[in-house]
Amino acid sequence: MAVIMTGAALAQVISLAFAPVLTRLYGPELFGVLGAFAAALAVMAPVATLGYQVAIVLPRDDAEASAFARIAVRAGIAVSALLVVVTVLWRDPLAAALN
Repeated sequence: MAVIMTGAALAQVISLAFAPVLTRLYGPELFGVLGAFAAALAVMAPVATLGYQVAIVLPRDDAEASAFARIAVRAGIAVSALLVVVTVLWRDPLAAALN
């Protein structure tokens, strides 16, 4: 659990360290688009794995954790495939709705 916490904290530090560089490279409008995209990903990521990525750290043995990891990967693949189908079928209405 300490490894996961350290990795998450390090990812936040890296994001914070590069924020000034990104704001210099891109204008406020594009930086806002990046923020909206990151927020959408933060909402969709737990949905894509059906919340199983959180359960990986809970089991007492490695076999059960491995099973949770396989479920999370399979759920992510299934949700991604569903989104590809939806995107292909409703490409024009989605593009119009998202401008």
